[in-house]
Amino acid sequence: MLADFVSTIPVWVILGLLAGSVVVTLVANWLVVRLNPRFQRRKLSLGRVVAELIWMLLVFAAGLVVFRYLERLGGLGAGFVLFGLLAFALSVGRAHLYARSAADSGTGWRWNAESWQNLLLPGLSYLFAATILYFLLSWLLNSRVQLGLLLPLYVGALLPDLDSPDSLLGRLFPFLSRPLAARFGPGQVWHTPAAAGLIALVTSPLVLWTSVEAWALIILGYASHLLLDLLRPEGIMLLWPLRHTRYAILGGALGSAPGLAQGRLVLLLAAGAALLLLVIQVGPEPPPPAPTLTYQESLDRYQAVRGRSLVFADVEGTWQATGRRVADRFEILNAQGESFVLLDRYTGRVFTAGRSGEDNLYAHRLSVVTGAPADIKAIEVQLEDQQVAEALPALYQMQQEPGLEHIFVSGDVVLANAEEGNLALRPDYAQTRLRKIRLEAPGHYTLHYLTAAELIELAAVPAASADLVIVATYLTVPSGPTPTALPTAPLGETP
Repeated sequence: MLADFVSTIPVWVILGLLAGSVVVTLVANWLVVRLNPRFQRRKLSLGRVVAELIWMLLVFAAGLVVFRYLERLGGLGAGFVLFGLLAFALSVGRAHLYARSAADSGTGWRWNAESWQNLLLPGLSYLFAATILYFLLSWLLNSRVQLGLLLPLYVGALLPDLDSPDSLLGRLFPFLSRPLAARFGPGQVWHTPAAAGLIALVTSPLVLWTSVEAWALIILGYASHLLLDLLRPEGIMLLWPLRHTRYAILGGALGSAPGLAQGRLVLLLAAGAALLLLVIQVGPEPPPPAPTLTYQESLDRYQAVRGRSLVFADVEGTWQATGRRVADRFEILNAQGESFVLLDRYTGRVFTAGRSGEDNLYAHRLSVVTGAPADIKAIEVQLEDQQVAEALPALYQMQQEPGLEHIFVSGDVVLANAEEGNLALRPDYAQTRLRKIRLEAPGHYTLHYLTAAELIELAAVPAASADLVIVATYLTVPSGPTPTALPTAPLGETP
């Protein structure tokens, strides 16, 4: 799903959002240090680099989501300006909190053997333990593992260590870990089932934006962390706030300090997760197999149902003028040779779709879907030395008939006084829709699927000759016996 989401976004948008997230983050950091002399420049540490990269990725991901909404609503320029201002304001706030915490602690995070043992080994053990627990539950419940749900699972698995400034998560977010450690103490209240219940309550609104599974996996990751901490000699306060006694199992076999036992545990958990991958099912549920019609079969099916009902096409294709991909449902107005004439009901745009270079949309896949019953009525109007206005009475009459869906006009028009350069009809050179007015020869034009309003605009055009076809589509009024009302109940009685 994520690959499909990103693959349909233009490359220039992706590159622009990546560059914007980097610029916004770096400028916000520079501004915070520049305006506050207390925040002196420090040497780059691994913790700071990782924290900055995480923030840049968050801004980039938010920009992708915002682009998807703006693409539907319109106004990309103004929308991106507002998003950039909001992202910059949030980046300044985050940079201020991070710089203040770093200034208070005065510590950095350097890459050495001690960092590997004290930070990465415990973090990896918690992540692998949460993975195994998720895989086991999915296997027992015969459900599929969603790789996208590993993110909330891992967030929950690392969340208990937020109360320790020396932990992996504490180093990344010191402006959160230091207040927690000062208030409750490392490895105390924050490492209890009661805290897990509080996290479940606080994060419950996420169900409105994500899913119940994503919210539940945050709590599952938190629980797996507490379960692993029961193997340490210090244990956890399992029954807090009822009791402050710390409980441990198996005699604290894991040990307090990271070392050889911790490294072996990580390898064991990684091997267990790899073995479970052999028996579980990964990815979304595959759709049921459905017969797929070829393009020619879809064309034949339309020819068989046209004129009796509204007909729609589910199309996946590429706009030949811009290269942009599209996947949507459009109404089929007609089929001309190997091409379909389609109507986008939301924009009113009429265009052709097919497999030739002349079509507006190249159809990679097209399937025909029938809609409500409909009638198609066509009237031919011929003019000789008259204005186009003489064809409007027939148009007005068709507009007044019940069940009207839409009207389109096509035909040939030869202008009077063409040698005088009459420009009342202007050729259409559109690339992403059907060319409605085409110049075939001096003074000779062809009209293609003009709406009623567009034909009315040409009412004053003098035509030496014109042969117009007005086609209207009407929904069929249901016919059948008239329902008979039930007799009214006498006064004082209930029917």
